[in-house]
Amino acid sequence: MLQNGNMGMKATDALGDNRRNNQNFGRSAHECAYGEKYSPQTEALLADRRNFPVLDVYVAEIPEECSFVSVLPDLRQEEIAGCTNSAVKRQKYAVWKLLEYGLKHTFGYSIDRLSFERSAGGKWSCAGCEFSLSHSKNAVAVALSRQPVGVDIEAADAIKDKRLAKKILTVKEYAAYAQLSAGRKEFLLRKWTEKESLFKKSDGKSFRPSKTETEGRALKTEQVAVAGDVYVLTAASDDIARFRIFSGIKIT
Repeated sequence: MLQNGNMGMKATDALGDNRRNNQNFGRSAHECAYGEKYSPQTEALLADRRNFPVLDVYVAEIPEECSFVSVLPDLRQEEIAGCTNSAVKRQKYAVWKLLEYGLKHTFGYSIDRLSFERSAGGKWSCAGCEFSLSHSKNAVAVALSRQPVGVDIEAADAIKDKRLAKKILTVKEYAAYAQLSAGRKEFLLRKWTEKESLFKKSDGKSFRPSKTETEGRALKTEQVAVAGDVYVLTAASDDIARFRIFSGIKIT
């Protein structure tokens, strides 16, 4: 179950208040379309909204105790039920419930009206929009867009072994890393999340971070706080200028 986190929700909108007000107007019309149509302009507003560039990222805390109510589609429910690791099971359940919330909040979609597929590599997709999922420790993140999108969230202490630097960084990046007198850990973690999000966006078959350049790519990285812990989150999308981040959604 999800509880609306409007009171605790924070949004960062790179396009300013005018766009936010316009979107709120569009969202109201969109939600009304699921009830009785009250205006001949409703369909026009819906069509415009369906084509509007968007990049919404949702972040939530994984509760210690999940209700594990059934989720859709059945294949995802089977995937969650089949997890023998309790921590992974909570992560998979929580991130899917956050996706369910985000689909409704961003697009007005009910998850039972969508058709989902899972690739041989385990990546989920659906008709009607693009999404990406991520989880780390006690946090989950979902990115939603109309363009291919990738998101990665990592706890601030996720990378503890500095020897991983040569496996993560390109030759050019490693040279910059080696020159740092402070902030190496932060640099390394940022690069990791950037490369993970780019890989998810590309739907590539092989993840080769040391061969992946991030300079000049359409990326947005932020530090986020979840339940008192600090996380680094990066989103990759051609609609990166539309980036908004929401938090405060309660998953049960």
